[in-house]
Amino acid sequence: MTSESDPSGRSLASGLASSASKSSHWPLDPVYRHARRETTVIVLICLLMMVWALGSARLFGFGTLDVETAERQAILGVPTWVFWSLLVPWVLGTAITGWFCFFYLADDPLGRERPPAGLANDDDPASVSKGALR
Repeated sequence: MTSESDPSGRSLASGLASSASKSSHWPLDPVYRHARRETTVIVLICLLMMVWALGSARLFGFGTLDVETAERQAILGVPTWVFWSLLVPWVLGTAITGWFCFFYLADDPLGRERPPAGLANDDDPASVSKGALR
């Protein structure tokens, strides 16, 4: 069995392994790390709310209760299965997501904004208006 090699004589497998090991030593950008962590939390919240909503709808809506009992049971005038499988997860999910967005998300600096092409001097607002009139 022959191994393929690149023009420098190294085998492709060893080249891929060495490039993979080099890339594992690169530090991740803090903005990327924050975005990945925040995305993971949001996806977990959504999955938890989905499992709760579908599980409680199955349990309370199609469970062992007979129709007469299910029609008589209500919370605040809403059938119990609707209350526990729709209202509670939506209200709780909205509250958790609101808290997450206002108190947990990191506001990372993304660097200096580049001026649009065609502007003479991005520090002088007068040059922008003069350039627009020409």
